[in-house]
Amino acid sequence: MELVTALLLPILLAELYTWLPAISEWVLEFNVRRLCVENREQFRAEWKANLDAFPNTIVKLIHALSYTVAALRINKELFDNNFATIGQKLRYSQNRYLRFPKTQKEHSKNQPNY
Repeated sequence: MELVTALLLPILLAELYTWLPAISEWVLEFNVRRLCVENREQFRAEWKANLDAFPNTIVKLIHALSYTVAALRINKELFDNNFATIGQKLRYSQNRYLRFPKTQKEHSKNQPNY
């Protein structure tokens, strides 16, 4: 058993090492697809350039995996900003279209004269 392990382990590690660039690219694309369409190309180019700066090591894969957290944070920030914008628009609509007069005088101004 020890002989089989001693022979197979280096082969498996060498095979894993050769697959590291492909796995890193797959992780990168997976995270880019999780972003909104408007930002994908920009982040793909930036993240790809950052990954290309690393040698073909496990560090490259770990860095690609860190983009998972980055994609989550970017989406959360974008969602929060969009949600805040929608909230502002709804408040503006409520104030504009659903405004009720505060006093009797304002109420009588808004009523048509028959």
